[in-house]
Order: sequence, then C-alpha cells, then structure tokens
Amino acid sequence: PLLNVKQNLQLHGLCAELPLAPLSEAAVATYLATRLPGLTPPDGLVQQVFQRTDGNPLFMVNVIEHLVAQGTLVAGNGHWRLQEPIAGTDIGVPESLRQMIAQQLDRLTPDERRIVEVGSVRGIEFSAAVVAACLEAPLGDVEASCERLAQRGYILRPGHIVKWPDGTVTPYYAFRHALYQQVAYDQVG
Repeated sequence: PLLNVKQNLQLHGLCAELPLAPLSEAAVATYLATRLPGLTPPDGLVQQVFQRTDGNPLFMVNVIEHLVAQGTLVAGNGHWRLQEPIAGTDIGVPESLRQMIAQQLDRLTPDERRIVEVGSVRGIEFSAAVVAACLEAPLGDVEASCERLAQRGYILRPGHIVKWPDGTVTPYYAFRHALYQQVAYDQVG
C-alpha cells in the first residue's frame, strides 16, 4: 500500500524520494553518542554495529534498538552501559528487520524464492550455475531470474562473472545485505 501512495504522490509532484547513502563508521559513532548519551562506546561496539549494518541507517537504528530491547545496552544512573562484552554478543537480526525482509521475500514468485533460498545456503555471494545445479533447473532460467531480482534492487545485486576450469561461464550475485542472506537462510526448511 505504501508503494502505491508514494507513486501517486510522485506522479502529482507532491513528494520526492531521498535515498540515504550508507553511513561511515564515524557517523555510526556519532549516532551512538547522540542516541546513547553518557555511553563511552566500549571497544568494538562501533565497529561491530558498522560491520553488521554496512552503515545502512535503517538497519543501524534497528540493531541499536534491538541491543537495548534485549538488555545488552542498559541505562542506569543517567548513563548507558553494556551488560556483557560486545565481542561475546550475537547481535542477530532484530525482529522488526526480520519481518520487513520476510515480507519482501514473501513477494517473490515461487521460483525466485527457491533461487534466493538456495543462494542463501551458499552465503552472501553465490553463482547462478551452482544454484541451477542444485535446483536441477536450466542455467539460463536461473540467470534470468537472478538478473530480474538484481534489477529490482532490493534483495540481490549483480556480482562478477567467472569462467570455471570446465569452461562454464557463470555470473555471481550477492545479497544486498548480509541480513537478507541470513533471513532467507533461516527460512530454508
């Protein structure tokens, strides 16, 4: 529904889309200092949040809220502190992000969904040839589906092309973010 509203507003010149660029590690540190006043970020917190979110502002805010909600970051005496060392903490995927990503995966066709799930088993990056072999599907069909997904730009992005020793030439694709790969992988069942 929101997509239709946005398109209608854009059609009438009543809104403009302002894409957010990824934040730098320094910007993540600034956000943490603003969001968590009084907290001197412990060693590794800024780096771990930055690496986990790739600087994606939406993901970063949700990860911080998740750490607060699960009690890893707690407030006391007007200051924030860590309950446990961040190095031993599995940040995980915040439920709000998991639901958002799951909804995006639910909009895929059954064939696209299988491709994404098989690709997620391989990791953040996968080759179309390996997915085609696993699904026993024609390589051209898998490549075309991956290309369509990459063109839509919200789950996959195109990677590089590799020529294997047997002569197979296959494009690689990558998940837009590790959180997409993790949620797709968690849904493999």
